[in-house]
Amino acid sequence: MYEHELPEDLLDTYKLPKKIKMAAWMLAFAILAVGVWGSFQWSDWVHFARSGAVLVVLSLSLAAFGFGNGFIDRVLFLLKPMTANVVEMQSKNRPHLYGIHPGLTEKEKDDLVQKVSRERINQVHILMKNRMAKDVQKTEFLIAALGTLVWGFGDLMGKL
Repeated sequence: MYEHELPEDLLDTYKLPKKIKMAAWMLAFAILAVGVWGSFQWSDWVHFARSGAVLVVLSLSLAAFGFGNGFIDRVLFLLKPMTANVVEMQSKNRPHLYGIHPGLTEKEKDDLVQKVSRERINQVHILMKNRMAKDVQKTEFLIAALGTLVWGFGDLMGKL
């Protein structure tokens, strides 16, 4: 299974959920808001710049600790039994596609079905990781870029 063989609407389902992205952005803006509050409180905009540094650390932490991997693992945990059931039904309806013939024992048939099921799960896992990694990296990059800009120029806000 290759990415270019699949319809785009199916591939869109392998993106990081909007809830997770929104949570990351809400955390980023909360950090910036604390920096703005501290800057007003102490009349020194260096606190806003420091909040940008915290954003960069947040972004690096998200990248280092595998922001999307937990979500992928949960989805695959749910997909495994469904995939096994689908492969089992397909192997009964069209056994020749799975190399099943009348000379095989039930155990050999089950082993073939399990093997195909594992292969499909592995393919979905690779596809999800590739698609989701792009989405996660984009979010991490944008948060890091915002943090870097605030870190570098945040103290100038007091000059406005």
